Amino acid sequence: MSMFVGPQAGYIEGARRNVPGLDSLHRMTGLLLAEHVPVNACVLVV
Repeated sequence: MSMFVGPQAGYIEGARRNVPGLDSLHRMTGLLLAEHVPVNACVLVV
């Protein structure tokens, strides 16, 4: 399911291993955005 290729391919697995609650953080962020941001909004993620 990784969108990365080459040396970056293991990035998300490493991030999940090293950042406790990463999946929960992404899930909560999605819920908060869905509740508070208009459907036609543009969100810049840096």
